[in-house]
Amino acid sequence: MAPLDIGCVVLGGIYAPLGPWIQPEVQREVDLRVLSSSWSPIRVRISLAGTDASVLGAASSVIRAIIDDPSSWLRR
Repeated sequence: MAPLDIGCVVLGGIYAPLGPWIQPEVQREVDLRVLSSSWSPIRVRISLAGTDASVLGAASSVIRAIIDDPSSWLRR
């Protein structure tokens, strides 16, 4: 398995509204449990998209597919 290098954890979806309360705890746990956090800190942020993040991401992937190849959608 290849190593995973994450620079940021985003609290989104149902966790976004809880962000102000859980962000400090999540940050503390990340700092304690990630071995490389002393050399390469991982930030914990709250999603600006709030609870709509997954819906916006899904819509974005469909729109991107249309933009990348509009003719395939016109033939439908």
